[in-house]
Amino acid sequence: MAAAKPGEELLIDGRVLRAGRVMAFLECEIRKKESDVIVLKGSHTKFVGSKGFNAGASVLSKDRDRKEES
Repeated sequence: MAAAKPGEELLIDGRVLRAGRVMAFLECEIRKKESDVIVLKGSHTKFVGSKGFNAGASVLSKDRDRKEES
């Protein structure tokens, strides 16, 4: 791995290694455009939810119920 200098052009490559119903596994590499040398390599494990689960919807419905009670 090497450092990148300010103004240097970089290439970013992100990949999904595996995506299931509940979890997704991702990987990323940043390379120098000229020499193809790796500057950064990272990975991420992401909870994507399960069928029938929508955290945002449950929060919104609780808000709506509170407003209707007022």
